[in-house]
Amino acid sequence: MRPEQELLELEQKFVRLRIVNMADVDVGKFEFDFDTTFAVMVLNKDGQVISRYGGRDAESPESFITVPSLKKALIRSLDLHEKSKADAINLPKTLKSRQAQTYPFVQNVAMRCVHCHDVASAQAFEILESPTFDFMKDIWIHPEPLSIGLDLDPDDGATLRKVAGPAKEAGLVTGDRIMAVNQVPVSTFTDIQYQLHRLPADTKSVEISVKGKKTVSLKLQDYWKHSDITWRRLGIRLSPSAGFGGMLVDDVDKEKFKLPKDGFAVYVSFLNFPKPENTPLKNGDIIFSVNGVEKSDLTKHAALYIHLTHKLGEVLKLGVIRDGKRQVIALTVSGGPSENRRVMDSDSKMGRMMRGGMGRGMGRGMRRGGMRGRNNPPTEEKETE
Repeated sequence: MRPEQELLELEQKFVRLRIVNMADVDVGKFEFDFDTTFAVMVLNKDGQVISRYGGRDAESPESFITVPSLKKALIRSLDLHEKSKADAINLPKTLKSRQAQTYPFVQNVAMRCVHCHDVASAQAFEILESPTFDFMKDIWIHPEPLSIGLDLDPDDGATLRKVAGPAKEAGLVTGDRIMAVNQVPVSTFTDIQYQLHRLPADTKSVEISVKGKKTVSLKLQDYWKHSDITWRRLGIRLSPSAGFGGMLVDDVDKEKFKLPKDGFAVYVSFLNFPKPENTPLKNGDIIFSVNGVEKSDLTKHAALYIHLTHKLGEVLKLGVIRDGKRQVIALTVSGGPSENRRVMDSDSKMGRMMRGGMGRGMGRGMRRGGMRGRNNPPTEEKETE
């Protein structure tokens, strides 16, 4: 990356280190969302994390990666560093040390360069194979701030462009600058997302500190962490599997297809059946009901609803819009593509899809994105660790 002059001058105020191989990295200290394409972490000399940058939502790996937001992140990190030296704020303690190669999956691929997505796969297997694994609590990692009503500005990352749900009920408004989450200083979208990630799924409230205002408490609803994970390595390996994943349809297209705003509506943008050639679905289909059920408090995503409520081998009747016409399609709940594949080749078609490519730009992603124009098609995600 060749930054513009202002960004270059900012970068030169930091001791910069680029990690190109995760094999020997302490993922306890350098902990972030390993399903992302690009990540920046700012640490002090004691190893405390000052700020994280580079997180993403389900729409696109680039939704919150912009030059303006990166500048703000670096400026705010310098400010937080000075405040921490003056004991004006308390930075969180570093997590327990853990080397990436302690994950069995990472050991299996360590003969080549270990990518961030390999660590994500390793963490997915560890979660799914845990003896205490709980479907309802453990799969909801790095939830989107939007899940609690925090719609953040992609060019700022910590300033609200809209509010809804718990955020609106707590009195937050457009333009509010979030300064801390549960007393932990935040300066980016990723900081906020990470603090939500660290909260247990059954958390009932979260404190949000706003610049120039009093701290407010957001009351969290049941299943508040249940955002779209179908694109994640964890989500792709869930069993039983719906056999598909994709973007939630936005309100504009819901109105176009006469679908309720609070109901299921998913653009199928990738298929993950054990034998994709046998699937009755097609990319571009809109799934709007499962056995006649059109909405659920558990999740807004039809594929996740199938995972949470149905069993392997069940035959479902899906309400589908294809080429503008409604129809019912029979779908057998499968075991997912990884049922008999312990190691995914990162250069395979499935591996590329799991990194976020394969045309995940349908629906909302065509309208919003960090580096993309409004009507530009999405580009395939590239590894930049």
